Amino acid sequence: MKIVRLSILILLLITLTTFAQNCAYQGGNPDFLSEIGCKKDFVLLKAKPLSEKYGNVSSIKIVYDILTKKIYYIHSRKYKFHYDFCSKYLNTYHQLAVFNSIEYGEGKSRKYIVANINHYEGQGIYTLEFFPDDKISIEGVKELFNKVKVTAFFGKNLNLLNNSSLMEAKIKATSGNIALPLISVDSLYKNQDYQPLKLAYSYGYLRKVPIEAFETTSFSPYDIIVTDGLPNEFPICQGIITTCFQTPLCHVNVLSGSRGTPNAAWKKAFLSPRIAKYEGKLVYYCVTQDSLIIHAADSLKAVTFWNEQRESKTPIVFKPNYNHKKLVDWRETSYKDINLIGGKAANFASLSKVTYPKGKTIDVPEGGFAIPFYFYQQHIERNNLKPLIEEVIHDPFLKTNRDSLAKKLEKLREAIKAAPIDPQFIKTVEEKIQKQHLPYNSWRFRSSTNAEDISGFNGAGLYDSKTGTIGSTQKPIKNAIRAVWASLWNLRAFEEREYYRIAHSSVAMGILVHRAFGEDGANGVVITQNLYREGYPSFTVNVQEGETSVVLPENDSITCDQFLIHFTYGVTNRNETIIEYISHSNLTHGKPVMSEAEIKTLAEYCGAVKKYFYNQTDWGTRVKSYDDFGLDIEFKLALKTRKIYLKQVRPFEK
Repeated sequence: MKIVRLSILILLLITLTTFAQNCAYQGGNPDFLSEIGCKKDFVLLKAKPLSEKYGNVSSIKIVYDILTKKIYYIHSRKYKFHYDFCSKYLNTYHQLAVFNSIEYGEGKSRKYIVANINHYEGQGIYTLEFFPDDKISIEGVKELFNKVKVTAFFGKNLNLLNNSSLMEAKIKATSGNIALPLISVDSLYKNQDYQPLKLAYSYGYLRKVPIEAFETTSFSPYDIIVTDGLPNEFPICQGIITTCFQTPLCHVNVLSGSRGTPNAAWKKAFLSPRIAKYEGKLVYYCVTQDSLIIHAADSLKAVTFWNEQRESKTPIVFKPNYNHKKLVDWRETSYKDINLIGGKAANFASLSKVTYPKGKTIDVPEGGFAIPFYFYQQHIERNNLKPLIEEVIHDPFLKTNRDSLAKKLEKLREAIKAAPIDPQFIKTVEEKIQKQHLPYNSWRFRSSTNAEDISGFNGAGLYDSKTGTIGSTQKPIKNAIRAVWASLWNLRAFEEREYYRIAHSSVAMGILVHRAFGEDGANGVVITQNLYREGYPSFTVNVQEGETSVVLPENDSITCDQFLIHFTYGVTNRNETIIEYISHSNLTHGKPVMSEAEIKTLAEYCGAVKKYFYNQTDWGTRVKSYDDFGLDIEFKLALKTRKIYLKQVRPFEK
């Protein structure tokens, strides 16, 4: 028996000794290692990736000397950038612009191959990833890959990530015979388990609500919601966890961002015992880049947090202008006239004035004009609807009883839609449309309040837009207009304004009018900043085929194209645009929704819009740099012509 135990002990010591010998780290605080022999080495050197597009990822920077064939696995917390290591340790560069121009270029003066090793910890996957703008040859890619393969303990399981238009071109140049194990962004995206969206913390009562019961459930503003799907809208609450992944521009995440409440996706959340044990209990909820934290909370801390939340919001009272009694042309107005026609219409007026290189104007939906607040107010007053509004606003009972509030608001909306509308006003609208002599029968009537699309209050998805047709009995214009007016009193809009301490009596509804499109070739949203890396010259884009919405998908199984448009002038001094994909639409079976030429045209349009609004408005005063100035721009591609239309712009505040 003693001999057996001794044998086991000897075997264990041999195993531990062998493991220790495989590790390259021998103590101290090294600047780099020449190999990664074990997990301990990786942990020593790792840091968070500079661009955090996925959750639970760690990264090591690599510099490979082309002449000496030496590889440097860099201590990535000591050296944030590849340039830092090359300038401070290797002493080969002293100007960042020169380093970027040479070491991401394709010239013969290149000294190094630079890349990252990323470890997707939840999936156990190691990838070799190149900078999206890197002009490295396919031979260089192979040389570095094979060097890592023999100097890292995970080398046999290493994958090359195909994530950019440049990398795709390199692979195509080999006729697909790159002879390296490839992994796609779709594989990484699909197989993630956890997705952090809004990094924040809060306190609340944990509630598990099936997605099919979401719309009929009465929520409290102190709830933290866990649901097994993706709701198209969700109430004021202290945070949300979904089991399906979200796009960063879907309404759930946009509202979480504007409210400052934590938001994450965790595929196992709804069936997790860790979640179940806190159901109905007061908890602390925190979303970090690598995990979500939930534990029992102290009631005093929770109440203090809620009070601070409320007190941090300054009461807002708008000053709507009800004196303008005529329809508004774009040449007469701009983004400054929010108090006259609302944020959406005012911003659209300025959008229609933007030009880009060679004096070309941006394409916006044809036939646009605005219906000012006056006509909404006239409808309310001539039908004696103000007492219904006053009752909803001033009844304290309704503020604490969501079901009763919902019923009162529904009654108010039905009264607005049923009340007789001024026939002369409708005649004026129809004549305005007809005088433009455009070949369109259907017209879009879009909500435009003074409490949406403004700096400090996004208001995404709070109000309704409708389509109307002249002479139609099925979709008359008068019904479309009244339905838009009535949506000022949607439950979701009322609760959002209440949360932000906006005086309801000071909110008014204007309407943005333009021709309707019918079927789309594609639709999407651009944020004119990099959502995953601060201070980097990029746009973030979500786009979907046809009319399936990227902000309100029909169900949680639908994925869209997500990508970054990188502008190389800010890094490599080359005037190019490089596309880095995060995921592809499953409606197109992996084929990009937009061509590269279309994406570059979209980038030109949105770049011109960004420059215009940065210079003309004070929206950019909240950001550190021009690169971080974010606009939320909605666009679509016409089905037959593939013409790109920009249809909405508003300030974006992450």
